[in-house]
Amino acid sequence: MLAGELSIVVDETLPSLLAPIFAEFLRQFPDFCLHVTTVDKAPDLSAHDANVTIFANGQPPGELVGRRIARIAWALYGSDRKSTPNRRDRPMGDDNASERLPDEQPARRRVILSRAGKGTSDGVVYKASTLLGLAAAVEGGVGLGALPCYLGDLRPGLVRLSAPEFNSATDLWLLTCPDLGRSARVRQFVDFVAVELSRLRPLFEGEGMRV
Repeated sequence: MLAGELSIVVDETLPSLLAPIFAEFLRQFPDFCLHVTTVDKAPDLSAHDANVTIFANGQPPGELVGRRIARIAWALYGSDRKSTPNRRDRPMGDDNASERLPDEQPARRRVILSRAGKGTSDGVVYKASTLLGLAAAVEGGVGLGALPCYLGDLRPGLVRLSAPEFNSATDLWLLTCPDLGRSARVRQFVDFVAVELSRLRPLFEGEGMRV
């Protein structure tokens, strides 16, 4: 039976979804040890001496190979706190797409938009450098923000306020270096994780699945 240590780099938004998958892998293959590092930017396997990366935002570096597991849907979210002012004061489905979906800027630089008439003239009252920070601020009632559905749908304090839409620059990738991909240990892990992540495709693609 295959055994050994694998170093895995994962997008910072994914550990809660990946933990049960990793746990099941280790249950079936107990002689493995997984070393997991979370990052908030494009993966660099050489920098982490890693075998595999699971990446959820942006196009992956050209030197990596692997599989696109799912498209990632985005939607507008707000807090479900009853005290959040005017969180539904603009009808959803309007043409102001820049307020609802990620633009061409890096996916980590989203803004939360005020619906309470506060902040600057364009309605921006808060900026976050990470999606987790943005989600926490939206959940806390700061304003509304565009989030990937796999992140927004699973936070109990958030309500989805628009239909899901897609941006081709934000897909879910399971990647490795070409030479590492020939390793039997790496192939076993990648094949297992690909199957399990594919079961979560409805969540990533905004179909409202909850796990």
